[in-house]
Amino acid sequence: MSKSNAPSQGDGSTSSCPELQGTLGNHPWLVFVLPIMVYMLLGACEPKLPDTVNIEDLSSVSEVELRTTTWFGYTISYRDYPMIYSIRLLITVVVLLLVSPGFRLFPWRLHPGSILIGAVGIVVWVVLCRLDLERRILEPFGLAGLLGFGERIAFNPLSMLASNTPWMVSFIAIRMVGMAVVVPLVEEFFLRGFLMRFIIAPEWWRIPFGNANRSALVLATVYAVLTHPAEALAAAAWFTLITWWMLKTRNIWDCVVAHSVTNLLLGIYVLVWKDWALW
Repeated sequence: MSKSNAPSQGDGSTSSCPELQGTLGNHPWLVFVLPIMVYMLLGACEPKLPDTVNIEDLSSVSEVELRTTTWFGYTISYRDYPMIYSIRLLITVVVLLLVSPGFRLFPWRLHPGSILIGAVGIVVWVVLCRLDLERRILEPFGLAGLLGFGERIAFNPLSMLASNTPWMVSFIAIRMVGMAVVVPLVEEFFLRGFLMRFIIAPEWWRIPFGNANRSALVLATVYAVLTHPAEALAAAAWFTLITWWMLKTRNIWDCVVAHSVTNLLLGIYVLVWKDWALW
């Protein structure tokens, strides 16, 4: 594997990276896996809207009715989502900074087409999500309930934070940073930087970025569906598009930027059209 593409083997070790120092040098997988582990675990703390509450009529709902239990067993209010999300994002950013020396293993360069790919991606995502084909496919089999595992928080800051304009604006900015900066870094480094290479060979750090066999390509689609079950078709199509771009450019930053552009445009779309189900 070339030095510019990924960690290399050093001193006969099967897991060391001489380009990095200390813990990251001994365990380069931390660069790719730790941020998404932290981000997803903290996501389990976020409150979802209780099934008994209609998102379209929150003005008349009492605070007690908005209380929900997270995966970790804590009971918190749906109104606490902005603060919980902000803490989640802050901790993830700290972790990204800690592993950031590993990012330098991938020299920065950008294909201008990455922006176009990201723009095409938002069209693919929104159109397929609005068709709601997943529900139509699963309902005849009585499996529509599975979609609930992938539903987004759908928090409407314009309504829920209307009485506190500074906090509303701040949270929208925080949410956009999360969507357009943090998530692309976390997800692309994990999926295409680590997981797709790991399935090719246990010594994944020897595989130059951008290489993929059939198993890796299938894995990318499976990952997309499992992490976005309520938007499975859109996720499968979008992740396939970015994987194709990865194979073409062989550059992780092109994947990150395309992902970032899609998510930024998705955030703008949600704010303009008030389509909070995609937020």
